Amino acid sequence: MTGQDIETKTPSYRLRLQIPGNVRYALTVVILLLFMNTILRTVFLLYNTDQARAMTWTDIMLGYSVGFRFDLATILIFNGIILLFLSLPLAIHRRRSTYKICNILLVLANMPILVVNAIDVVYYSFAEKRMTHELFTTQSDFGSFKPAMLAEYWWLFLMFLTMTVVMYKVLNFFALRYAIQQEAKPLSRRWLWAGTFVTCMYFGMHGGWQTNPLAISNAYVGDSFFSGSMGLNSAFTILTAVDWQKQEAMRNIPESEAVAVSREMLRHPWDGNYLREDYPLLRQTHFSEPERHYNVVFLIIESLNARDIGILNGAEEGKSLTPNLDTLARHARVYSRYFANGTRSVESLPALLNSIPDIFGRPTIGSHFINNTHYGLPVILGERGYETSFFCGSHNGTMGFDKYAAASGIKNYYGMNEYPYSERDFDGYWGCADGPFMQWMAGKQQEMKEPFMSVLFTISNHHPFNLPKDADPKIARMPVSKMQRTVRYTDQALGAYFKEVRKQAWSKNTIFIITGDHCFHEQSDPGRTFVENFQVPLFLIGPEIEPGMDDRIGQHISVMPTLISHMRLRTMHASTGVSLLGDAPEGFAINNLMDVASLVMGDLALSSSFERVNAVCQNEGRRWLKVYEGEVSERKKLELEYRLRCLFQVYHNTRIKNKLHYRPWNPISQVF
Repeated sequence: MTGQDIETKTPSYRLRLQIPGNVRYALTVVILLLFMNTILRTVFLLYNTDQARAMTWTDIMLGYSVGFRFDLATILIFNGIILLFLSLPLAIHRRRSTYKICNILLVLANMPILVVNAIDVVYYSFAEKRMTHELFTTQSDFGSFKPAMLAEYWWLFLMFLTMTVVMYKVLNFFALRYAIQQEAKPLSRRWLWAGTFVTCMYFGMHGGWQTNPLAISNAYVGDSFFSGSMGLNSAFTILTAVDWQKQEAMRNIPESEAVAVSREMLRHPWDGNYLREDYPLLRQTHFSEPERHYNVVFLIIESLNARDIGILNGAEEGKSLTPNLDTLARHARVYSRYFANGTRSVESLPALLNSIPDIFGRPTIGSHFINNTHYGLPVILGERGYETSFFCGSHNGTMGFDKYAAASGIKNYYGMNEYPYSERDFDGYWGCADGPFMQWMAGKQQEMKEPFMSVLFTISNHHPFNLPKDADPKIARMPVSKMQRTVRYTDQALGAYFKEVRKQAWSKNTIFIITGDHCFHEQSDPGRTFVENFQVPLFLIGPEIEPGMDDRIGQHISVMPTLISHMRLRTMHASTGVSLLGDAPEGFAINNLMDVASLVMGDLALSSSFERVNAVCQNEGRRWLKVYEGEVSERKKLELEYRLRCLFQVYHNTRIKNKLHYRPWNPISQVF
């Protein structure tokens, strides 16, 4: 026997089942890691107490039970190869050095799990969702954060460091304890235990005995959305968002059936027949009137909720956060039931500019789907001689906006690199303050040759919600939250922008589109339903647009067909929403949060994981109230879910096959 070998004298005690020491050690590893992930889940719950207040003890227990399932799957996915090696009856397991190497590998394999779950403790408080694709789409922005901002969460770093050290020491302790219990005979029993452990590993990775593998949507089994989010493991949600490039087509409903339902919901009176079966939403417009070549200006406001708008929430005079937008509303068509399609900034641009519903686990920006064909507003207007530009006061490269603007056909990008006062107006986090940046944009627009299309993406109303230096001192003294102050500041910047552009002749021939990119809620609101997680404002201002309040349902993907309709553009298009002006089919809104999809149509809204209906809401006035069992007929719920399934399937399949947009000059076809 060499000095490296471990003493194999049979101990005086035996487990009744006589589990080999190496298998016992592998089980101990899994139990230890489950315990550590449960600690992080508890910290997650305690830190996000605003969200947890709306939960019952049943919801909390459900969150933990669901969490066990996701933690086990995550642990086995990340540690599967090491655990498989440890469970096999190999002679090398009788050496201490083997366990030392395995312990180091186990620590390295689990550090990413601990890191992302620790980060999500804080991230969830302002994102209201577990981390998914953000790790890939915002990585270029990490360098913009000040050390002081990161130092605020020193306790998270200390907790992660402590857990890592404890993990290593505990693994070493149990490795030595179980290693001396290795038995050479009978070998058949050791192989039997190895086979049993590997079989359990397979079902653990799979998430159970069910046919389909574990998915994010499986976490949302109760009425509380936070309970489902609490149960998720952030490493699992990030892993599912990795751009694997090869995705399978959905076949929940016969494809011809799904396409027929979607076409019926989307076809306008001014649309001709659908043109191609392989491009199921492609059609040609037919207008008798000549085209109208208005300038088009998008003003996309970061994190602007519909509830923040005074005219939409019935705020008393003098108490509105948005007095300038309220004033603009007198000249605008304001939509009271309008929704973002996604929950992140990167998901809003494809929807607004190209009518692409970015409602899937991996967004277009930051994935290979950015290379899909784009034939949306920038290209359609560019063909008509429009000068196209994109403005964002953040670092060039932030969120991949510059790349997506170029892929969409926008010719000119203006970020911090182009802004001449970036040093003066930099906020220390995301970029340059909205106020001075928007004034500079107004000057650049004055120089543009008409007609033109400009897109502005604001940044000041963003975490950490610090007021820029140019803010009115009165805003800092307002007895409201930090975010509400930045909403007020951005409203002030918008007011100053419109005051400037109203002096310029081009503004009279311009359509202004003002909307929020997505919602953000600082605090838990027990009365808020899943519908209001997506509700943002929409203001349309321009020639021939009649001012007033409009209660029809709309969404980001509705903007492109709305402009096509109003400007009478004779073009091919594959709009995935319906126009918000003139004669149009019944409006609807579709969105997706953590693989729970929802459809708003008429006075009803339904959310579904496609395995079960999660919730139903009904509109009363301007609020969406939860509907309980029996209050809405099963027929209505089934019809709504069926439409949701059809739309989701068609949107998904046209995206993965790159069969949504079609460019008429494509040389492979002579159809057009």
